[in-house]
Amino acid sequence: MEQFLDGPALSPPNGVNSDFAKPEHGNVLCVGVFNVGIILVVSVVLIRLYTRIFLIKRFRVEDFFMIAALAIYVSFIYVGWTKFQCPGGFVHLWNIRVRELPRIFKGVNLGSILYCIVMLLLKISIFIDWIHIFVPPQIVRGGFYYACVGNMVMNILFYVACLFVEIFACTPRDKIWNIFQRGTCVNIYLINIASSVFNFVLDVAMLGMPQYKIWKLQLSKKRKVAISLLFAIGALGCICGGLRIVYSIPYMKSPDKSYYLTAFGLLATGEMTIGFLVLCIPSMPKLIKEMPRQDIVRKFLGRIGLSSLDRTPR
Repeated sequence: MEQFLDGPALSPPNGVNSDFAKPEHGNVLCVGVFNVGIILVVSVVLIRLYTRIFLIKRFRVEDFFMIAALAIYVSFIYVGWTKFQCPGGFVHLWNIRVRELPRIFKGVNLGSILYCIVMLLLKISIFIDWIHIFVPPQIVRGGFYYACVGNMVMNILFYVACLFVEIFACTPRDKIWNIFQRGTCVNIYLINIASSVFNFVLDVAMLGMPQYKIWKLQLSKKRKVAISLLFAIGALGCICGGLRIVYSIPYMKSPDKSYYLTAFGLLATGEMTIGFLVLCIPSMPKLIKEMPRQDIVRKFLGRIGLSSLDRTPR
C-alpha cells in the first residue's frame, strides 16, 4: 500500500518518467494572475468605498455585498495559492503522488464553493447597483428594472444550485476528495459543462442590459460611447466564461485532471476579478473629478464624454 501511495496518480505516457521532486509547472503564470487579480480587486474596491463614503456619502446594501464578496475572494486566492505551491499549476497527474490527491481535490472542492459564493454576492451587488444608477426613485419602474430583478433571481437560483452540487456531489461527502472512500457521486463533469454554458448565457445577457439602457439616455453620442465603454468591461468576463466551456470538454475526457483544473482556477479568478471591475469602475470618474488640478481633470473628462457620469442618479 505504501508503495502504491508513493507512486504516480496516473501512468505516464511512453518515454516519460514521473518527476515528483521538480515537475514541470506553470507557476509563473498562476502567481502572475493571482497577484494582478488581488491588486486590481483591492484597488477598485477601495476606490469605490472612498467614493461612496467620502464623496457621495451614501453607503448602500450593494456595498455590504461587495465587502463580503471581497473577503471570500481573498480566501479563494489563498486556497489557490496553496495548491500552486504544491504540487503546482499545470502539473500533469503522473507527476503527483497518489497520497497527495485527497488534499488536492479537497482544495479544489473548497475553491469551487468559494467561487460560487463570490459570484453570487457580486451578481446581487451589481444588479442592485444598476437599479440605483438607471432606475432612481423618481422614475417609473420599467423593463430595465424588471430585467435586473429577473436576472438577479436567475443568478441566485443558478449559484445556489451550483453550491448544492459542489457540497453534495457525493455520498458520503468525503468521497469527493477521498478516492478510497466507498459511495456514489453524480456526474460532476457533465454538470460542469451544463453550468458553464448556462453561466455564459447569463453573462452575455448581463453584458447587454446596461448597453441597452445607456443608448436610450438623452446624451450626446460621444458621452454614450464613453459611458458604454465603462460598462463593457464585462465582455472580458464573457470571454472567461466562454473559455471555461472550451476547457470543459477536454477536462471531462482526459484522465489528466490536475492539468486542466489549473485552467479552471485561473479562469474563475478572472471571472471574479472582472465582476469586481464591473461593479466598481463606474465610481472612478467621480473620484477623478475630485482630485487636485480639477480644471485639467474636468477638461479631460469632458473630452472623453465622462464629465457628467458622476451625476448619474445613484
